[in-house]
Amino acid sequence: MVRSLLSHKPDCPMRRTFAPRCLCLDIETAANDALALHKFAAWRPDTQKSISLGTSQIGAALAQIDALTEGAAFVVGHNVVRHDLPTLAKLFPDLLLNRLPAVDTLELSPLAFPANPYHSLVKDYKLVRDSRSDPLKDAQLSFKLWADQHEAFTALQQSCPDELACHHFFSVGPGGAAWAAFLPTSGSACRPGRRDSSPAAGTAPE
Repeated sequence: MVRSLLSHKPDCPMRRTFAPRCLCLDIETAANDALALHKFAAWRPDTQKSISLGTSQIGAALAQIDALTEGAAFVVGHNVVRHDLPTLAKLFPDLLLNRLPAVDTLELSPLAFPANPYHSLVKDYKLVRDSRSDPLKDAQLSFKLWADQHEAFTALQQSCPDELACHHFFSVGPGGAAWAAFLPTSGSACRPGRRDSSPAAGTAPE
């Protein structure tokens, strides 16, 4: 029997206060080859389960990655849309996580923190680490960053709902960003109408 690589950690304050059903992930690839996958890690804030794999373990642990993904509504990561997910889709196209929408904290930072897009956890578009490269810690850092971004959007909903509606209007739809479906104003992925977004965006032509 194959030994389970999934781990579980005790409850923590972040889980109790903000723990959506998402899969936070991070991968490490060769600097000159995005398809040379060295490390994979993923973490569920709602269950506190995680998996961390090296090069030789990944191919044999696809079922366990799917088991961790089961029940997640979306993926969270930093630069996950342009880096992590395309790489995983090419190497392991049948993984369940490839079917999920993605929240990319790299894309959200300038919107959530327009006055200071480099959040304390981000420098030069990269997550700030306190140790050597550790994909599991980076996956958890991306979730902490998104929790702060979500809080910023929730505050924006109260202070300037028109601006948040504008973000949603220009992000949802054909070719739009999947993360817009998870903005605080949106109960679904439906795009707000012109009337909802026009105060911030200006009247759109018919």
